[in-house]
Amino acid sequence: VQLHNVNDPGQDLGPLRDLKRQGSCRYTGITTTFGGAYAAAEAVIRREKPDFLEVDYAIDNRDAAARVIPAAADAGTAVLVALPFGRGRLFRSALGKPLPDWAAEIDCRTWAQFFLKYVLGNPAVTAVIPGTDKPSHMVDNLGAGLGRLPDAAMRTRMVQYVQSLG
Repeated sequence: VQLHNVNDPGQDLGPLRDLKRQGSCRYTGITTTFGGAYAAAEAVIRREKPDFLEVDYAIDNRDAAARVIPAAADAGTAVLVALPFGRGRLFRSALGKPLPDWAAEIDCRTWAQFFLKYVLGNPAVTAVIPGTDKPSHMVDNLGAGLGRLPDAAMRTRMVQYVQSLG
C-alpha cells in the first residue's frame, strides 16, 4: 500500500503500519513525483521509515538524488524509480542520434538501456518502473538489468553525453 504524492511533512503513516501488522499488505510506502514535495517526502522518510519510496528520477531529472533518495538510503527504505524516461522526453532528445560507442563498456545496446542503466547504476535504487504496453519494449528494458552497470565516473560521462544532445 502506498500513500500517493505525499506533500505534508507531518504525514503520519500509522494507519498504513496498522494495515501491515494486520496482514492486509506486505509493504507500505510513499510516492512523490513533484520536486516541490521532496522536502515533505524527505521529512516523512526520515521520521516514518517506510518500506519504500516511489520517486521520479532520470538521467536528465536528477533532483531526487540530491536529498530524497539519500534520505531513503539512510532510512533503509527501498527506492522505486518512476518516469525513468522523463515521460518520453529522453527519447525525443536522442531521436536520430547515435548511442555512443563507449556504451558497450556497460553492455548497453539501445537508448532505453542507456537511460535505465544510468538509474540502476545508482546504488540506492532498488527497482525501476519504465512502464510500457509493448512487449518488444519490455524485452529491451529488461536488457538494462543484464551485464555491467555504470559506476560513478561512467554515470557522469553518461550525463554529459545526454546534455550534449541538446
